[in-house]
Amino acid sequence: EAGMVFAGWGISAPELNYDDYAGLDVAGKFVLCFRGQPDRTDTRFYHYDEHRTRMKTAKDKGAVGLIYIYPSPISNPNGEWQKDFFPAMISEKIGDAILNEIGSTSAELKKALTAFKRPIGFPLKSVIRMKVEADYHPDGIGYNIAGYVEGSDPALRRDVLVIGGHFDHNGLHMGFLYPGADDNASGSATVMEIARAFAGLARKPKRSVVFVLFGGEEMGLQGSIYYADHPPAVFPKIDAMFNYDMTGAGDGAWGSTTEENLRKVFLEADRHVGILRGMRVVQGPPGVRGSDQASFRIKGIPVASVGANGPSLAYHETGDTIYRINPSIMGDIAKIIHPAAGIFDLSGSEDLVDSIIGIITRHPMKESDLVKTLKQFSPENVVETLKRLEESGRAQVIKRYGVRFWSAMPAFYPTNGTDPAG
Repeated sequence: EAGMVFAGWGISAPELNYDDYAGLDVAGKFVLCFRGQPDRTDTRFYHYDEHRTRMKTAKDKGAVGLIYIYPSPISNPNGEWQKDFFPAMISEKIGDAILNEIGSTSAELKKALTAFKRPIGFPLKSVIRMKVEADYHPDGIGYNIAGYVEGSDPALRRDVLVIGGHFDHNGLHMGFLYPGADDNASGSATVMEIARAFAGLARKPKRSVVFVLFGGEEMGLQGSIYYADHPPAVFPKIDAMFNYDMTGAGDGAWGSTTEENLRKVFLEADRHVGILRGMRVVQGPPGVRGSDQASFRIKGIPVASVGANGPSLAYHETGDTIYRINPSIMGDIAKIIHPAAGIFDLSGSEDLVDSIIGIITRHPMKESDLVKTLKQFSPENVVETLKRLEESGRAQVIKRYGVRFWSAMPAFYPTNGTDPAG
């Protein structure tokens, strides 16, 4: 049981001439604050916007706990356990009830903090009574799940493209189940489907491709940090990392990358899928809300991240169930990465042709599905696919698809009335 002090963003950064705790006595009290920073574009504040940093700051100043004000409470497991320190989260509605004593609201205070970029803090009369029952397992061990397709080039097969997404979510919390269908069963399924397609390639990519489902992302990117720090000895060099997080909700996709050439790779791969609503190039250190690509980015490894455009209406809530998932958008996102990885492999059309072969021979397709698949690729690569199938003597594939290839081509390759085979 203790009183409260409102402390803005809960940041103390004197070297940046900013301190939400200036003039406040928080010893023996709860700190009430928002998640965020004075200027979201100022990368110098990223460290201070981490849960661990904010909580340690409050404890070092004598506070007994830290209470976040969020639009609505969400399950949020990241942050280190600290003895005799009590973090929690309340909704803006409850925050408004507390702030009523000063005649203000959560929205008004957040707007003022954002507009003026100066600290706002004051003691409150309200008292918090809190009881916490917690399990602490410092010896717990997390796991990553990995598989690989070995490269075909002896000079490059120890260089890898990592394709990954996090496999964990928040599980059971306070008696509620947090399913995490979008975050991140969707991304995990996307990675597994991409891996299945790569495994079916007749001609392997030059580089090896490692597929990883990371553990501990929700606890602070723990699995991907470990992998980036300890890559498998057989694959010591990571040339790039593609990340898939929350690929299941929406009607399009967003993307970001650290490299202009990777941006061009993804835009080219999306040329006939048409789901990318944007692929921006990001620079500087990763923000605190980054996904697993951040663990590779801080080591200077080129990264790209793709996710659905949402909205994610039940983020970290019990409503993140399969009923919010759009399977077709997951499939389209997977279709981008397959040719994108082939282009990144820098081995010309051959790997793209193998990508086509891997996709169309994995499962029987209706003609309409075949048309949709082939629309991703240029006419030259489609023609080369037929040649490759014929040369390899895969008569059963030619029999299954040969006629359909040519009957499908006029649907998306204008022929001006000429013979489509010509």
